[in-house]
Amino acid sequence: MKVLIVEDIVTYQRFLERVFEGKAECHFANKGDEGMATFLQAWNEGQPYDLVFLDIMLPGMDGFEILKNIRKIEAGEKKVKIIMTTSLADNNSVAKAMQLGCDSYIVKPFRMEDVKSNLEKLKIL
Repeated sequence: MKVLIVEDIVTYQRFLERVFEGKAECHFANKGDEGMATFLQAWNEGQPYDLVFLDIMLPGMDGFEILKNIRKIEAGEKKVKIIMTTSLADNNSVAKAMQLGCDSYIVKPFRMEDVKSNLEKLKIL
């Protein structure tokens, strides 16, 4: 399995990496535009990501824009699973993310159990 973690806080990057230790290859992006470029490169090389953890508030490009672009790029092809990981807990942010096509939404700070529960629901782990 191949996982992209688009997150500007290193602590959360490492936390999510531990979830997949020995189970997946994890790649990281600290900025939104970097995350979008990383996703696009893998897609164009025919080696798309299976899962993307995507923060909303990122420098360069926000997570909503990245989510919208990923779903546009896929255009009916296999959908990568996308889990939003953000401190935005308001109903508008959750609704917007769901409308744009995210598969799940986890509010920071989160625990290992929160992540594993979401992965189980999505049949990833």
